Formats: sequence, structure tokens, C-alpha cells
Amino acid sequence: MGTLFTITLYAPDRASARGSRQSRFPARGPSFEDIMSDYQADSELMRLCAATLFAAGPVSADLFEHSPARAERLLEVSHGAFDVTVGPYVRLWRFSRKRLVLPTLDELAAARTRCRLAKKLRLDARNRTVTLLVPHMRLDLGGPW
Repeated sequence: MGTLFTITLYAPDRASARGSRQSRFPARGPSFEDIMSDYQADSELMRLCAATLFAAGPVSADLFEHSPARAERLLEVSHGAFDVTVGPYVRLWRFSRKRLVLPTLDELAAARTRCRLAKKLRLDARNRTVTLLVPHMRLDLGGPW
């Protein structure tokens, strides 16, 4: 995810603040970074991208609720501007930035074939599974959450 965040609570005293934090932001095992990062090859998101081609992959409640399921709604309200399937573009541009060379038109065209949420991602809320329908598809959850 590549960022830091801070939670600031306003409360009449320290004990109230601590109780509010614990009820709203309970201690958790894996962090959101461990679940949703596209920077960590072993995050749950990247394991999903590597493993579920044409097979429904079960995902944690955190990943399902805070990412692909919500992304469908964001795709709709943004009229297609916010699309979590842009991972191939993001990866291409990151690699190009490191090489200090712009991507070629062929590389951009190849990335385009692996993007567009509406036709390439299947969600099943009942079984909490995500199916990626295109080879080499990568999800990128950066954006307005």
C-alpha cells in the first residue's frame, strides 16, 4: 500500500479514547498491508492474483469487504474511472520508472487486455470468493477507500 496513516481520536479523557479505539479498531492479526498490498509479493491480494485464474479463490472477510466488493460500487459511481484491475498498468509503469524508459505501445496494449473490472472479475459474496478471469491479471487497490 506504500503509505502511512494515523488515527486521531478526540475524547474527554485517555481511558475513553482507549476504549473507543479498541471497540472501533480492534487489535488484529494481519495488518491491512499484509492483506491488501500490491507491493508485498506475499500479501493476500498478491497470492489471490497468482493463484485464482479460472478458479474461485476464497478470501478473508477484510479483503472481500474492503476491496473487490467495494470496488464494484466505486467503478459504477466513477463511471469506470476507478478500476481495481489496473494492476498490469501500475506494474508496467513502476517497472518503466525504475528503468527510466517509457513503456512501449505494445506493452501498454498488452496491459490493457488484462484490465476492466466489469468483464474480468467475478465475485461471489455468499461463498466470499473472487475469480480472476484473465491470465496475468493483477488487482491494485490504491485509491479512494
